[in-house]
Amino acid sequence: MVFDLLGLCLLIFAFWTPKESLVSKIRLNRLKQKGACMIVSDPCGAEIWINKKKSKWITPALVELPLNEEAEIHLQKEHYKTHRAWIRSSAELSFYYRTLEKIKLVLVSEATEEK
Repeated sequence: MVFDLLGLCLLIFAFWTPKESLVSKIRLNRLKQKGACMIVSDPCGAEIWINKKKSKWITPALVELPLNEEAEIHLQKEHYKTHRAWIRSSAELSFYYRTLEKIKLVLVSEATEEK
């Protein structure tokens, strides 16, 4: 009898609560503060640094970034120049693509001949 009454109370409460509860509004606000950015490099496999901190991701990767705030992105790959960019996204999903510039290798004998 007690469990039947408790089940009935829970059923009434489920239908009585408004569709947008306070918890769902808090979750929605938290989601609006962050966005996702797909970061792609050519060639792939570059380390992604966000705001001067190494992340766990390598390109291509979908990373979480703050919305409407500037984030400093570094892409680092061996034998390529480090690329630095500032990304500001106002969309929940954005895309960033960069072709990395290869470091020109110079033989030591060529470098001494030029001087």
